[in-house]
Amino acid sequence: MGLTEESYFHAVVETVLYGIDPKMFELFHFGSMAAVDTEQELDSRVFMRDIADREGHIEVLEARLDRYEEWTSSLVVNSEILKSLEARDLPVFIVNDALYQGFAGAEDLVSAIRSAKGEEILKSRGQ
Repeated sequence: MGLTEESYFHAVVETVLYGIDPKMFELFHFGSMAAVDTEQELDSRVFMRDIADREGHIEVLEARLDRYEEWTSSLVVNSEILKSLEARDLPVFIVNDALYQGFAGAEDLVSAIRSAKGEEILKSRGQ
């Protein structure tokens, strides 16, 4: 992700558009790549709204952007949590102080939870 406000917003736009409709993400992503290739300036905000309007999702986009500041502030909080856990990949799961990061298999997580619950049951029975 870039360091400027515009490049940060550009990355957020791609995420928001993908969440609404992957086709909108594709239009934005490849359109912005074409702009870079031809050395044209691109205003992410205007281009995003044009795509949403074209695809009939302008109301959905506006609703998502109404919560933009709340959403991006949660990204900052999550980044701080990751740093404190010394984790590098999302998602992160903690089961009885064991850290699972990245896309751990469901079987691994279920096994870890069952193991943790089993240990708690044994401890509560004094075993």
